[in-house]
Amino acid sequence: MPAIVMPQVWLCGEIKITDIAIAFFTYCLVIVGWFQLRSNEKTVLDLERAYVSGGGPNIGQHFVVTVDNYGKTPATLIEYAVEFCDVTKIPDHPLYKDVGYQRIPHRANLRPKTTFAIAAHPVPTGLQNPVVYGRFWYEDIWRRPHSHGFILSLSPAVLPRDISTAHTGWD
Repeated sequence: MPAIVMPQVWLCGEIKITDIAIAFFTYCLVIVGWFQLRSNEKTVLDLERAYVSGGGPNIGQHFVVTVDNYGKTPATLIEYAVEFCDVTKIPDHPLYKDVGYQRIPHRANLRPKTTFAIAAHPVPTGLQNPVVYGRFWYEDIWRRPHSHGFILSLSPAVLPRDISTAHTGWD
């Protein structure tokens, strides 16, 4: 009668279906944990980053461009744009990526919780109800690019309710 050969036992001996299930469950926990860490990293970067906005007052015949950083970390202003028009001729979508805004280079370090003036632009004559709109381009401390737009009425005229968020949105 031939001898019965027992299979070679590798590492642990008998493996049960529950052992395989526990191993698979542990693997799933590792994968979910990794995705959670990645999600938390993005959340922290967004919470701690600089948030730059601005606008400014109309002083005499000049619009004074002010910029502020109300985020938790410094920012580097790279350039900005200021455009004027009549309240009845506000463009639907300023084309700030390639065309539309005339970008003005202006490098400045913006500390958190600060506001300061960076320039004064003459308000064009001949506008019955002038409006100013523009955008700031900046980098956060992780060198990620961002931008923010603004639009303000420089006259008693009220801005229309249907202004596109392209004027005030974040990138």
